[in-house]
Amino acid sequence: MNLVEKTLKSTNVYNGKIINVQKNIVQLPSGGNTIREVVLHNGAVAIIPVIDDENILLVKQFRYPTDKILLELPAGTLNKNENPKSCAKRELEEETGFQAKKFIQILETFVAPGYSNEIMYTFVATDLYKTRKNLDYDENIEVVKIKVKEVMKLILDGKITDAKTICGILIAKNKKLIL
Repeated sequence: MNLVEKTLKSTNVYNGKIINVQKNIVQLPSGGNTIREVVLHNGAVAIIPVIDDENILLVKQFRYPTDKILLELPAGTLNKNENPKSCAKRELEEETGFQAKKFIQILETFVAPGYSNEIMYTFVATDLYKTRKNLDYDENIEVVKIKVKEVMKLILDGKITDAKTICGILIAKNKKLIL
């Protein structure tokens, strides 16, 4: 069975700082046509910084689209053609003021494949050492040292609602990379 859709016409409708938006006319496998709106993104990384056997670092920040302060994994957008591990190293230091001797990639996920090509690479960072936080000019972030058990409780109680954080923590816990 053919499931592939063929692009007949693609129009850029917006080019921004971190996303571009296209409106595409596609031919369906059945032969009919429809419109697909697509958000193009370079991809991103998320990092689980492991302090010790019981604690990790999360960041607390206001997320404008949600109008909420969220507790989440440190994360950031890949620069064009940037290696995900290099991005993880850069973002960990920028947002937390720590660097790690070891990065283990545990996950590669599409964020919202119904309308975006954004892919998220998730890493566990261990053997941390203190450096210096270097936030982007538009970032206001509070670093939170928190017990993994407390993070699990917050996820299960619906207090952590960020998908990358939920997925990353659950996979790392399942792989026994955090306790």
